[in-house]
Amino acid sequence: MNVRKILCATDFSEHSYRALDLAVSMAKDFGAELILLHVVADAMINDAIVAEDQPMRAYLAESEGRLDAHLDRLIQERTGSELKVEKVLTRGTPHRKIVAVAREKGADLIVLATHGRGPVEQFFIGSTAEQVVRHAGCSVLTVRE
Repeated sequence: MNVRKILCATDFSEHSYRALDLAVSMAKDFGAELILLHVVADAMINDAIVAEDQPMRAYLAESEGRLDAHLDRLIQERTGSELKVEKVLTRGTPHRKIVAVAREKGADLIVLATHGRGPVEQFFIGSTAEQVVRHAGCSVLTVRE
């Protein structure tokens, strides 16, 4: 397997940091580029309302600014200077955006954490990791809790 680009999705949980550490190690071993992705889930945000609501737009911009800074800190603290890292911050449905960014960026591997939902919750809403595995056009490595 020729791995040139590894996409790692993070939700800023401790478990996703373990997945990031694994992705960093693999990127170094393969001499690959790392794409660090965070998806702001906007299932509760109605874009039509936000477009009209100046305070909401300001709040979202401020929140995304803090998330972008958090991605910068993760890169600085966990990747090392010898690794090429691209950060991506986007809004949308997490599993759809992870798959779309992987395709857009030409990722050869996606690394992400699972969060061990119970069977009932899994049945009704599924999991981001499961949906990524089902729809990704590349290999996916899931890191269990």
